Amino acid sequence: MFAIIKQKTFWLYLCAVILVLTLFSVAQFGARNTIKVHNLPVAVLDESNGKASQQIKNNLTYQPKDKNTKIKWIVVHSRKQLRQGYNDKKYYGAVIIKKNFSANITAYTKRLQALIGQQKLAALIKKTPAAAKTTKVKTQEKAFAAALQQPAQQAGISFQINQGMNTSAATLLTTAFTKMGAQLNTKLGAKLTGAVQKSGIALSSANWKSLSNPVKTTTTTVNKIPNKSVSGMAPFLMTVFAWLGALISSLLLWREHKKTDQNKNLGKNRLSLASINSEVLTGLIASAVITGTIYVLAHGCYGVPVPDAGQFMLIVFFSTYIFYLLQTGVLDLFGFAGWPLLILVWILSTGVLSYAPEMLSNFFRNWVYSWTPIRFALDMITNTLYMPNATTTGTDLTVLGSVGIVALIVMYVSPFLGKREKR
Repeated sequence: MFAIIKQKTFWLYLCAVILVLTLFSVAQFGARNTIKVHNLPVAVLDESNGKASQQIKNNLTYQPKDKNTKIKWIVVHSRKQLRQGYNDKKYYGAVIIKKNFSANITAYTKRLQALIGQQKLAALIKKTPAAAKTTKVKTQEKAFAAALQQPAQQAGISFQINQGMNTSAATLLTTAFTKMGAQLNTKLGAKLTGAVQKSGIALSSANWKSLSNPVKTTTTTVNKIPNKSVSGMAPFLMTVFAWLGALISSLLLWREHKKTDQNKNLGKNRLSLASINSEVLTGLIASAVITGTIYVLAHGCYGVPVPDAGQFMLIVFFSTYIFYLLQTGVLDLFGFAGWPLLILVWILSTGVLSYAPEMLSNFFRNWVYSWTPIRFALDMITNTLYMPNATTTGTDLTVLGSVGIVALIVMYVSPFLGKREKR
């Protein structure tokens, strides 16, 4: 009854379980509990170029060298430059100070001055009726009346959110922009209403409301995530499925090829050249099946929008096959002992890839996010689904292609790199 418990292997298995759970908790809990935004790049475009807009831009872009800021404000000079920045994945969002911002703020100030002046003149005339007949008073009355006939329009600021780039960052910026708009209205409105209170004049409720909200903010979404996209998690899930499908295929095919070579009594514990060639070919077929399965399940069964099915399937196929080559190369080189390494890559990657790198701690950003090959596939699939004009796909293809070439080389040289594990 207690024979198994007395064996060392039983306790080794328990230690292995503890180790796996510890690694999984570090990847999942550790990454998520250390989320802290730092230097999230957001563009600032000043189309007004006036005194008021310049002050806002300077306040935003001022960043003390000894302080880590949550948002890194980057000045752009045109909408064309901003669009290109979105395509290059440089900005998670933007603050656009509209063309007539400074002029409208000035108009609010002049309107307020006219209201104050008009009421002071009325008080003067009431106290000294003869003053109403003087040229100076008549001129001032006409000037104040003319100023009040010009409606003061709210100064405009537009917030843009590059939603397709990263869902977590987009959610964070949505909240930040809402607070920013409210704070800006409060600050500018306080200056105007403070001047009224200081003058001691009485204003109508409509005028009070107008002065309290001098800025109109609008929020628009760039590269919008469509409905039925699992709250923007579709690219992440598809990438995980591609890695998992390749992981299962690589292990099963590796074992099958190894068994075939052993049955041929080759007298050595390594794969033959013919088996390695077969691994490469069968991996192509397996990757095609995995790609088709992902597309049918995601788009056909669950209605996840896929704008360009052909491009999407090519990207998923390429990513899956590179994953397969990488995993098979590890198995060919280290044998089944390489399997935990592949699992470790998968566990660590899933904990960080749903976040923008600027939201990760230094450890997870530098030691997990920066080296995992899965992120390049995720970037390509994200571009295909949400950002058709993104310019980063070429770089991702180059990096993953290089990984695949190295994996192929490892597969073919593995028979010459020493003994494989004994089975």
